[in-house]
Amino acid sequence: MGPLVVLRKPLPLFSMLYVVVPIVMIYLSVALPRRANRTVDIVVAGLYLVSIVGLAVGEWNCYILGSVVEAVFLVLVIRHAWTWREPVADGSSPGAVRTTSSGVSA
Repeated sequence: MGPLVVLRKPLPLFSMLYVVVPIVMIYLSVALPRRANRTVDIVVAGLYLVSIVGLAVGEWNCYILGSVVEAVFLVLVIRHAWTWREPVADGSSPGAVRTTSSGVSA
C-alpha cells in the first residue's frame, strides 16, 4: 500500500515560500524607508488576502475560521499602512501632546 498523499516537489517549495514572505516582511518593516514600506505592506497584504480567500473556498470549517481571522488582520495591515501619517518635524508622533519645559501642555 502506497502513501495516502504524494507530495510533488513544487508543493513543499511553494508552501515554504508562502511562509517565508511574512517572515521577510517583519524585517522589511524596519529596514525599508517609510514610503516603500507602506507600498510593500499594501501590495503584499492585498495579494495574501486574495490568496487566502481563494484557498479557503471549499475547505473545512476550522480552516475557514483561520482564514477569516487571517483576512481580518490583513485588512488591518492594509488600513494601517494606508492611513499611516508622517512623523511631525520635531520627531514626536502625530497627535502627541507636547509639553513645555514647565510641564504645561502646548
